[in-house]
Amino acid sequence: MQLITKIMAENSQRPPMIFLPILALGGIYFAASIIPIDRLWGFNLLKFYSIPFQIGMIVLLAAISVAAISEWLGRAIIKANNLWEYLPRVGRMIVIALITFIVFYVLRVHVHSLGDGYQRINQIEKGFYFYHTELLDFFLHAVLYRISNLFAKVSGESIYAFYSMICGTIFVTVIYLFKFPESWKDESSSYIKWLIISMGGIQLFFGYAESYSLYYPMSLIYILMAVKYLETGRGIIGTTVVYIFIPFIHLTGIFLLPSFLYILFQHYRNSNQLSQEPGKVKISIKRHLPLLMFTVSMALLCTMALLAEKRGQTYSSGFANKALPIFSTNPYSVFSFSHLLDILNELLLVMPAPLILLYYLSRRKKEEHNANQFYFLGIIALSAVLFLLFLDPRLGFARDWDLFSIPAASVGLAIILYRKFNSHADGQHALLRSLLFVSIIFSGIWVMANSSTNTQLTRAEELLKLSDRERRYGTELLAQYYFAEAGNIDKGLELLKSIPDNMKNAHVYSAIAKAELDLEHFGKALQDARRSIQIDSLDPLPHFVAGSALIGMDSSGSAIPYFLAAERLAPNDPKILNMLGRAYMGVGDYNTAGQSFRRIIQFDPKFPVAYFNLGFLFYRTGHLDSAYFYTARGLEIDSSDAIGRQLMNSIIKRAQESGRQ
Repeated sequence: MQLITKIMAENSQRPPMIFLPILALGGIYFAASIIPIDRLWGFNLLKFYSIPFQIGMIVLLAAISVAAISEWLGRAIIKANNLWEYLPRVGRMIVIALITFIVFYVLRVHVHSLGDGYQRINQIEKGFYFYHTELLDFFLHAVLYRISNLFAKVSGESIYAFYSMICGTIFVTVIYLFKFPESWKDESSSYIKWLIISMGGIQLFFGYAESYSLYYPMSLIYILMAVKYLETGRGIIGTTVVYIFIPFIHLTGIFLLPSFLYILFQHYRNSNQLSQEPGKVKISIKRHLPLLMFTVSMALLCTMALLAEKRGQTYSSGFANKALPIFSTNPYSVFSFSHLLDILNELLLVMPAPLILLYYLSRRKKEEHNANQFYFLGIIALSAVLFLLFLDPRLGFARDWDLFSIPAASVGLAIILYRKFNSHADGQHALLRSLLFVSIIFSGIWVMANSSTNTQLTRAEELLKLSDRERRYGTELLAQYYFAEAGNIDKGLELLKSIPDNMKNAHVYSAIAKAELDLEHFGKALQDARRSIQIDSLDPLPHFVAGSALIGMDSSGSAIPYFLAAERLAPNDPKILNMLGRAYMGVGDYNTAGQSFRRIIQFDPKFPVAYFNLGFLFYRTGHLDSAYFYTARGLEIDSSDAIGRQLMNSIIKRAQESGRQ
């Protein structure tokens, strides 16, 4: 008790060191991990750790809130920074980028929470270039996928992971290079940068297969650049360019529009003041250039979004016309307890340290501040709060936490910067230093909890119970994660079959059929594939599955019409052409089978199975030279293929038996 009293007294002498709020936050996280309430999804991450680890985290939080320990850590950081400054600037940039990329690569998330990752991956692999809600972001993923596959076979998932890691690396490097105005440059500026980097949205860069790994950093960089412009009066063009990119990346970025209109207002106000000075030109292109750039880009954005939507490339869980009712008999409305609790979860997940800072600001007397910056940050915070309140997450915050992390982080950054402008330097460093350690600890907990595939799947299944109000979409996604990440086909199939029959669409039946085929339940696979085709005959997958199931049932002749239907819908798909060739081989039509295999080689010369099947075809018809040639080509592409090696041994053996070399 005496020790606690001493610590409290020590911290009371230093107003910025807020011992109790930090401990209270740790206590909330600890309580959420042991209370069996699923609704605490945003701050129950400690439940995935052992009790000793949880207690250790609370002790660590208590330790860093003690003034002496915090100051000791601060001095250690300063010493390390002094050594760091010996490196040339270019060298520091290279080291930061390299370390950041390696960390993101090692710790990248594999399961992608409950986002639309696999839907997006499937779309770029099928050749989609635009989606009306995320025009630029989707286009960049698609172009990167196409370019990468010119040199090597790269999956859509690898592209998403690589893109996320690149965006994260660029973001960290840009924040490091960002130059604060001269009036900001003190020890606290470094802490502010680290607070920005360590906010909870950093998880979006760990190989997360979604469209927010560019949206999130661009939004925060825009806020920094805008505040700097209001402080210095310079950089309006750069601020405009960064803002323009945001709604092109994701249309929900329009929530930042009021803040940018305020920036334009201040720009014209400053221009008017300058034009009244002697010797200044009253009207110039530079004065109207930001407005011109903004107007043209918004017109282009609207046109492209409408065209993409007209083509049918709509976002299946989009935000259009998804405003929540203010009051409703529906249990989920703007001011319903469930919705407000979800917002609290989001804030605790993304910005725990700024929440403590908000508590501290509420206890301070009002001080002088830059009015323009104050109003700008107020507009940012208000717009973000309205985003959190009124935009319907449709399937629940527990699923769409990634989208809502952008407004949550914007609120956090507004609080951090407001603290910078609305306080004296005395004592500020100690407060920001403690909050930085808090932010790093909570981000570390999030990253470690989600760097395990099994933990991700467990958490995803728990979130699914809260968020999948349609009882189909989220369940389907989770099943896909079990198929692709855990290799647990039985569990994925169990989830898909748990969807009520009246909610199963063609895609669900197709996924069930594919899982049954993988388990070699050919009769069930054929039955579910036919159900899918009855609902939607324009998807090539159920046709492919039905044909494959019939081949498994030794009915190659019956399989051919299904493969031909699939081939009409996806003309150059190597897997479809390969199975079509096998079906023709099954009925003895080697000529047509050979044509199918050669078509594969024409469109995908690095598809080894086509060479092996051609080799087998010639082996069966006694053309050993051709059989050897195609089998050898296949083994050049994949020398580890067991079937190809076995075929080559059979060809050599028969050639030796016939006395041929």
